[in-house]
Order: sequence, then structure tokens, then C-alpha cells
Amino acid sequence: MNSKKIDFGSNDLISSLPDALVCHILSFLSTKDAALTSALSKRWRNLLAFVPILDLDNSIYDYPKMGRRKRLQMRTSFKVFVDRVMALQGNATLEKFSLRCRTGRDPSRVNSWILKVLERGVIDLDLYIFKALNYLLPPKVLMVKTLVRLKVEGAGDLTIDVEEFFLPKLKTLHFLDVTFEKSGAAFAKLISGCHLLEELVMVEVSRFDENPNSISFDTPNLYLMYTDAVAVKYPEVKLDSLVEASLRLGKKRRKIENAADFLTGISNVKILYLSFETLKVLNYRCNKIPVFNNLMHLTIETHQDDRWESLLDILENSANLETLTFEGLHYKDTNNCQIEEFSCRDTNKCWDYNGCCICKPWEGTPICISSSPVKMLEDDFEKQTEMIKYFLETMPNLEQVILYYDTPFDVDLKIVSTQFQMLEKVASPKCNIQVISDNISFSTIVHSSSSRRSGGLVFFKNTFPV
Repeated sequence: MNSKKIDFGSNDLISSLPDALVCHILSFLSTKDAALTSALSKRWRNLLAFVPILDLDNSIYDYPKMGRRKRLQMRTSFKVFVDRVMALQGNATLEKFSLRCRTGRDPSRVNSWILKVLERGVIDLDLYIFKALNYLLPPKVLMVKTLVRLKVEGAGDLTIDVEEFFLPKLKTLHFLDVTFEKSGAAFAKLISGCHLLEELVMVEVSRFDENPNSISFDTPNLYLMYTDAVAVKYPEVKLDSLVEASLRLGKKRRKIENAADFLTGISNVKILYLSFETLKVLNYRCNKIPVFNNLMHLTIETHQDDRWESLLDILENSANLETLTFEGLHYKDTNNCQIEEFSCRDTNKCWDYNGCCICKPWEGTPICISSSPVKMLEDDFEKQTEMIKYFLETMPNLEQVILYYDTPFDVDLKIVSTQFQMLEKVASPKCNIQVISDNISFSTIVHSSSSRRSGGLVFFKNTFPV
């Protein structure tokens, strides 16, 4: 078969692309890479002025091994480049502006870039100011009627000192490692005034008053990731349509007892993540844990120095919970068998108290486990078989247990599976147990079998792709 070659002649196909298509292609590149494409076609050089997305990042060139002189040269070159891009684009409409840099000794220059894009009606503003020493975010950033998405991150001393806010279209708000002035009043006012918020992420947000007098949430369509200290009170937390929330509440000062008020406002949530700090705070609450009628997936982070009282209350109030995920199975053991009064000297075994071993505190406290509706249990397996066995023996609605075991050896999975085979009783006759390791190309499936008199577990070895 004869091959036919298509002769394009000397046509410049790249230069013939429509302007709108070229701008769309350039918008997927960093602004520096987009500028370099001018080597492909002279016409592209002018089109950079109309690219609706600017992505400016100097952090990748600012690391110690480069040498101080070289770093200073790169910072100066970056500032000159940004100035030229800003001048080239003029007042053209801008959709997104992403800036990652350090302010150095010239924060006014960085502020001039930010204020310029605000004047151009930017919709998506992403700021990461690292090594920001006493840097004040321009107040106008929080007075923009066009902003739909705002992300502010500071790896240093980035402070927000404003009293008035006007963000009527804001749907996504991220604050990471920033500090609010005005004793937390500005922070509370900002959150209370963003009624269209759909996603709120707050991590390492500091205030000079660590417990603001009050914080209100009236944003019914929100995804919430909240990492903060507990407020003195929550007069209004209205998140009726909340689907997913991640909470990491800090226990600072004396107002941790009000955390349950916050939970009441998000009680319609379907997917909930609670850190071990949050569980600790909830242990000291004054009010009751609310009822979570819609909660279907609960993820718990545990810690060896914390107890489970609040978790048990949450499980008891979650009638429709289907999946319970543990990030570790740690529990504060206040009755340690190593204490002489708790162990028998002759046999070195633990005493029983009211029918349960006092060195296994989970056997005495999770009363609600036996009536829990949970159907699926996930855990990162790290020598916690006793707790897992207890769940298997007491949770009658379990249908699937997934154990993630970090081991490079096949034999470890077999040992774990054998341990579960030896169980004398399993509360759920249809429970499947799957032991998974990312380092091994198969998993072990263990499930209960009604044909065995002992009611134990039978496991099958199936292929499991990595």
C-alpha cells in the first residue's frame, strides 16, 4: 500500500488558529509559560494581553540551595515580569488571578498588583503570600462585588485588619494560616455576611481574642471545613442543606462547653469528619449531642490520650449511619493493667469489673454499639485487633469491614485473616471482612458462613489490583 504524504507547504498552521482558541489554550498554562509561547508565533505575543487567567508563581524559584544572590535576582526578575504583564493587559477583563510570592521589603508593589486585578473585575482570586512579615492584606480585597471565589493563604505573619465587608457573590472562601485583628469581631462579621457561601475552609485562622463573643453561620448550601477555637456562643448556625463537613475544633480558654451548639446547626449533614481535638472538646460540652437524622458516613480521628464519650453519644443519635471510618483505633486507657491494683499477681491477668475486663475500657462504655445501624466499618489497621474483634462481636448490622494494613508481606495478611477465623461469635451473620494492603497485589476476603457450627469466619484469596 502506497503511503501518501500531505503537503502543507509553508503554511503556518499555528498562526492561523483563531484568537479565541489561542487565548483558551494559553489560559491552561502558567503566565510565564504562556509568555514563552511567543516563540511559536509572533502573533501569540500580543494575544497574551487577552488571556483571562493569570497564574504567577515565584515560590518555585525561591529555595535556599539556589544561593542568596541568585534568589534576589530571581525575585527582581519576577517583579519586573509581573509589571510588564500587568501593563500589557491594561484594563482587560480578568477571570482568575493566582499569585504566589513573598512580599519582601516592598509589599506596596504586591498590593498594587492585587488592587489592579480587583479594578478589572476579577472573579477568582487566589493569594499565597509566604514569609509575609507584618503583611496587611489590602482591605479592598474584602470589598469586591465581583468575587465568587477567594483563597488567602499566608506562610508567615499575614494579617487581615478590616471592619467592613462586601462580598455579595462569594461562594467559595478559603483562609489558611492568617490572623484577624479587632478581637475576632471582623472574622465573625465576615462569616455572618456571606449568605451565598457553598464552600468554607478555615485552617489555622488566628485572632487576638481566641474565643470571639459570637459567630453566626447562615449559609444553607455550604460545604464546611472548619478548624478553629470554639466561640463563646453560636447565636445562629443555619446550614440546612449541608452535605459534608470537616471539623477540627480547638479547646482554648473556657468556652469549649458550647461546641454542641455548633453541631446542632449542622445536624442535617450527610458526611461528617471529626478530628480527635473535636472529640475532646465535645467531651466537655454542656448541651446534649443533637440528633443526626441524615448522617450516613462518619469519619473519626482518634488519639491515645482521649476518651470516646462524645463519639458514643454521636453514634447513639445517628439512626441512619451506614459507614463508620476510623483513622486509628486509639483510646485513653485510664485503667492500665500495669497498675498493681488492677491485676492479679499470680496469673498476671486482669480483674473483671461488672463482667468486663478493666484493661479493655471499650468493652464497658460503647453501650450503643449493639444497636448501631452501621453497615460498613473502615480502619487503618495497626495492631488493633482487639478493638476490631469487639466491633465484630457486638454490631449486628455490619455488612462490610475494610481493614487497611500497611505491610509488604503476604504472610501478615494471612495472620490477620487467621485471627478473625478463630472468632467464636460474630454479631452479623452476613459480615464481610476485607484486609487490604497497598503494597501487595491481593486482598484477603473474610466473611461469615452460616454452614459452620462455630459461627466463625471463612476467608477467600482474591486478586486485588494495586
